[in-house]
Amino acid sequence: GGKPRTVEISTPLLTLESATETDAVERNHNPLPLLAAHGFRVEVHPHEIVTVRLIGKQLLAPPVE
Repeated sequence: GGKPRTVEISTPLLTLESATETDAVERNHNPLPLLAAHGFRVEVHPHEIVTVRLIGKQLLAPPVE
């Protein structure tokens, strides 16, 4: 049971250019609305697994070895 919920997800270390809902084999399905530069919103149904492709720019430089 249960109801679908809209979930807001933030990614403070990534400036998002796009977020797209995909299937289990990573085929694009639905573009997701961005929330400013660091987040997006997706609807999740009960017992559902959601896969999302994020395209963006990294804010921090990778560690130097």
